[in-house]
Amino acid sequence: MLAIAILPSILGATFILFHPVTGSSAGTNFRFAGGLLHQVTSILLVIYVLSRRGLNLKSLGLDFSRWTDFLVALGLAFAGFIVSATISILVRSLSAPMTGHAPDMRDARVIFAGASPLLMLIYSAGSSVFEETLVRGYVTTEMIGLACPVWLASIASVLLQTSYHVYYGLGGALVVSGHFIVFALYFSISRRLLPVILGHLIVDFAAVGMNYLR
Repeated sequence: MLAIAILPSILGATFILFHPVTGSSAGTNFRFAGGLLHQVTSILLVIYVLSRRGLNLKSLGLDFSRWTDFLVALGLAFAGFIVSATISILVRSLSAPMTGHAPDMRDARVIFAGASPLLMLIYSAGSSVFEETLVRGYVTTEMIGLACPVWLASIASVLLQTSYHVYYGLGGALVVSGHFIVFALYFSISRRLLPVILGHLIVDFAAVGMNYLR
């Protein structure tokens, strides 16, 4: 499952880490379109695998029974921004003394240059569902089901999610991991997936808005 759904993203992000790219309109939009197709097929694969075991997405914590989930999502997004900002300060402060150079934190406007705003919004929405369903819900739930401690399953999900964001640079990936830490902590306690998906969606939409309004 992970080899099909996650490994391509890790390999792609790792390649960009060592071979930085400047986005172009055609290239960026092509990557987004391909990414959307990959997200949809991966979610369908998760649904199929679960169905073979007599389960569904509700077994991963996804249900729509609470109207307060959006309010929780707002809180998660806000907490994620606080943690990410704190990590950003630490990374910027410690990088030069520890490594002798500034942190590798790449500008999203350069990476995604020329992107269609509409396609970027659609891709961001798809990423929120794809990442949190697969990495947070499926991976964490499966590891716990295999008698893995909750704390270790949560850490594994954060490390896995951070690994395919290294196209932001190592420093940038550490910063965005702040959101993943908050989402993982909430999911480990509540085992509810929808607030995490919505929280991720809010974060991504805010990032897209800042990217195009600055």
